[in-house]
Amino acid sequence: MARDNSKAQDLVGKGAEAHQAGQFDKAEKYYKRALKADGNNADALHLLGLISHQKGRNEYAAKLIGKALAVRPHEPAMNTQYGDCYERFVALERG
Repeated sequence: MARDNSKAQDLVGKGAEAHQAGQFDKAEKYYKRALKADGNNADALHLLGLISHQKGRNEYAAKLIGKALAVRPHEPAMNTQYGDCYERFVALERG
């Protein structure tokens, strides 16, 4: 599928608005639609990972944010959030 960066970024913007309003389910749908338009959209991967983290799905969150970092490795916020998700996932695994 060809990438449609402008469509993906528009969907990420709509998702971010819903996310900031606390409408996580709505935001999650927008981010997933953005990833259908551009599967390597770092913003959509990162923000979908952030929602997953906020919902307590830390393993999934770490995977998504890790994929975002593969696209844009020098993003301080993504690196911090990746570490936090991974740390919480490991802590839960250890009991």
